[in-house]
Amino acid sequence: EEERKVNGMIRSEIYQGGLTVSPSGNKVAHALQKADMIYFYDIAADGSLIMKSEQLKSYPQYRYDAGIIERDSPLYYMSICSTEEYVYTLYSGRNYKDDKDKAFYGNWIRVYNWDGVLVKLLQLDIDVCEFAVTKDNQKIYDRFREACDKFYNSKREYYANFKNVMQDNLKLKEQLCEQAEALK
Repeated sequence: EEERKVNGMIRSEIYQGGLTVSPSGNKVAHALQKADMIYFYDIAADGSLIMKSEQLKSYPQYRYDAGIIERDSPLYYMSICSTEEYVYTLYSGRNYKDDKDKAFYGNWIRVYNWDGVLVKLLQLDIDVCEFAVTKDNQKIYDRFREACDKFYNSKREYYANFKNVMQDNLKLKEQLCEQAEALK
């Protein structure tokens, strides 16, 4: 009842997630980012959706009075894609308070059949934010992750070093000022 009082725009942001449609166009799955919820549907001939299964493990954690997601609320399904046989989801399980931007990445792929049954868990050796699978379910590709990691790690190193150089320069300037004042 409390949730119904929350502005519809805020509620839609809280319940956002990803959709995937089977290659044949007769099935759809919807996984939420801010709750451990995933839904599986058949698409009827008239275009209506028929729910086949729902996996409801948690609801979004937010303050109903303000419509604010708590920073320690976990993020769940970061990406979703499918083949004719399976639905693949990238699972995070991290929260922004503890993990900052890493919360938007995952290293677990949960594989479901179109009946909503979890059939496989795959652990990746790197964190990714997006992925794709081949039609024959043989390969999983992370998108741009390695290039992004390389860029952001270099940027982080540069600014960490830059900050140290600036602090060292400040100390040298202060020492020069002290020496100049001692000459008076």
